[in-house]
Amino acid sequence: MTTSRELIDGALTTELLQRGIKLPAAASPSLAWIASDALSVLDELETAGVLVCGGDVWHRDPDGKITPAYANWYYEKTTEQVSKGDVRAAASQARSYITSLPPRNDRIVLFEIVCCGRSSP
Repeated sequence: MTTSRELIDGALTTELLQRGIKLPAAASPSLAWIASDALSVLDELETAGVLVCGGDVWHRDPDGKITPAYANWYYEKTTEQVSKGDVRAAASQARSYITSLPPRNDRIVLFEIVCCGRSSP
């Protein structure tokens, strides 16, 4: 079974991977991105046919400490097989969630994206 990180690593450009922020050891080897980069990640994952099954929100304080925000979203696919329609719908739902969260003045909001499959070509 392919892990979420393997799906992400195989679909994203080196530039977007490098802009990812490594999460604390307990969540490792996960990456999170600021909102604008997370939206670009979703575009690349959708183009690659990777299904986004959800994500978690994190905060980075001014001192650099990253903590969970205890907020998340998820997508429930309608069939066992991953369809292109699922990939589009999940990416759209993730975009809506990310853009609905207001920016914070006291910390940076980060988005961890979790993937759970790939559509057939």
